[in-house]
Amino acid sequence: MDLDFTPAEQAFRAEVRDWLAAHVPSRLPSMDTREGFEAHRAWEARLADARLSVVSWPEEHGGRSASPIEWLIFEEEYWASGAPARVSQNGIFLLAPTLFTFGTPSQQAAFLGRMARAEDVWAQAWSEPEAGSDLAALSSRAVKVEGGWLLHGRKTWSSRAAFASHGFGLFRTSGSRHHGLTYVLFSLEDVAVRPIAQLDGTPGFAELLFDGVFVPDAMVLGEPGQGWKIAMATTSSERGLTLRSPGRFLATAERLVALARTADPALQDRAARCLVDAEAYRLHTFGAVKGELGATTSMGKVFWSELDLRMHALAMDLLGPCAAETPVVRAAICSRSLGRSTRGHERDPAQHHRRTRPGAAPMNFSFTSEQLAFAAAVREVLRDRCGPRRPRVVLEGADRARLLRGARAGGGWRAGPHH
Repeated sequence: MDLDFTPAEQAFRAEVRDWLAAHVPSRLPSMDTREGFEAHRAWEARLADARLSVVSWPEEHGGRSASPIEWLIFEEEYWASGAPARVSQNGIFLLAPTLFTFGTPSQQAAFLGRMARAEDVWAQAWSEPEAGSDLAALSSRAVKVEGGWLLHGRKTWSSRAAFASHGFGLFRTSGSRHHGLTYVLFSLEDVAVRPIAQLDGTPGFAELLFDGVFVPDAMVLGEPGQGWKIAMATTSSERGLTLRSPGRFLATAERLVALARTADPALQDRAARCLVDAEAYRLHTFGAVKGELGATTSMGKVFWSELDLRMHALAMDLLGPCAAETPVVRAAICSRSLGRSTRGHERDPAQHHRRTRPGAAPMNFSFTSEQLAFAAAVREVLRDRCGPRRPRVVLEGADRARLLRGARAGGGWRAGPHH
């Protein structure tokens, strides 16, 4: 694989590195406080002024039409510089790719530019009290009325919702389970928002209550009833490259190696393993973006989610009893990916409620690694049978036996050989 960068790509890297060196703030308060939220929005506006907030977007929406390679370069430089976490990530990394695919030109014009500048910050509103990982079990409803829809129901664990201006989520308009779901965009102005306190009291999440909240037809993304298909595009972005680029993990691994220089040899070995794995993820990703991603992003998610957990555990072991004594150290061990400098961009020690369980993963990645690896094995069997298309098929006979013969390896599944 040719990993030499072109002169244009090298010049882009130098431009990004120089700008970040001159502008990255030394410290911002936690984005889970009102003060910190506004400070992070101001940082996003500075990025947008330099056309660096969404480099891969088309120029008419505030981007640079950067190639996937250039986007990966930007991410490497961003996280290596110790720049703050992206308060707008739900919008720019999850909703925006979906808007580009399914949104109308008027929706794109209305939302993307404001999203790029963090003038609008979007909350992710998937989960409900009885619909977490089983998203199709949701019961929140959208009732058709003249000119729009009335939203009823409750969403919970909605990230960024405590201070966000807008949200996106699925609402049932007909049918059951995966059928009859509609993807709705909404303002939080008329929604009852109940912040959910974390261990330190700050609200990283919120509960949203809808009691006949009106949204116009223009706020429906795609066609009514097609919400599940559209939502899967959003979650593919969440599990793919956009939300967890290799640059985050490489920057983290380098800092762990520096922290382990005077540590026990066993901890040094673990730090070296993290660095090797982060570099492997980087090389794999640069190779993947030059071809068709497909199931590659799901397998990448298996890899980086487990690497993320190992990095958190190693950081805790390296820091020992002082792991939670200072804001700077909390920033190092409690960020969602540990992928930025310990120069003081504070994050709070309970970014997700599941972190309160000893030994729990640092955040909820929706499906387990075993589930995603098994799904990838299923896709491998289907691809062998059907090629790149995605017909609906039932595995029977030899194909079923081949899959079930797959051996568990490294916490996942692989399809067994043909016989």
